[in-house]
Amino acid sequence: MVQRILRTCNYFVISTDESFLFYWLILLNIFVLYNLWFSIARQAFDPLQRDYSKIWEIIDYIADSMYFIDIFIQFRTGYLEQGIIDSLKLLIRSILSKTQSN
Repeated sequence: MVQRILRTCNYFVISTDESFLFYWLILLNIFVLYNLWFSIARQAFDPLQRDYSKIWEIIDYIADSMYFIDIFIQFRTGYLEQGIIDSLKLLIRSILSKTQSN
């Protein structure tokens, strides 16, 4: 049962050399740059924040949802070892590296 679930999960692995991951990282960088630059501009220019508050709120929610989607995509990105892509090893290595750094 467990092996069948793990095998099914490996069908939804994102390869590190696919164009999808490249375009996803470009899109994610656009939202990171949005948060870096426009948060400063919104604090510096009060009319910009006040007049367009609903637009900023919508864009902020979109950016936050993109970050949550990125968490899922990063867990589904494959780990290449000896020519075999395995997402379970990536998950284990990322969890172990987070716990060992603390």
